[in-house]
Amino acid sequence: MLGVLEAVKSRFDADAELVAAFAGGFHLDEAPADAALPLLLAGVVSAQTRQTYGGGPASRVVLRLVAVGEGAASTCALADLVASKWDDATLEPHGASLRRLGGPLPRKRGTSPAGAGVWGFEIDYEFEAEG
Repeated sequence: MLGVLEAVKSRFDADAELVAAFAGGFHLDEAPADAALPLLLAGVVSAQTRQTYGGGPASRVVLRLVAVGEGAASTCALADLVASKWDDATLEPHGASLRRLGGPLPRKRGTSPAGAGVWGFEIDYEFEAEG
């Protein structure tokens, strides 16, 4: 699954608008405690491999992207930006189209030192790839 996460990070790094919007950067599963907000998290929720009829293995992977920031409204707007970039996108080098399963789903993650609410908006995607 490391290759999938590397492909997700490459896609993020290649998009100047996303890089500029997420000052705290891109992190796998969790960010360092001192990371700036807003930031984007990515992780694999599930991965299943099966044999195809007359062919090789195929994988179904569910990814979760989480936009984390201060304030529900501004963080939701960042999640919407992520969705606009990722909905129906192709994940290279796998050549698999991403399909949104759900979200953005809000979850309060705590309070910043400044007293603002810290929110995470989760978006789940799936893709299937052969090989």
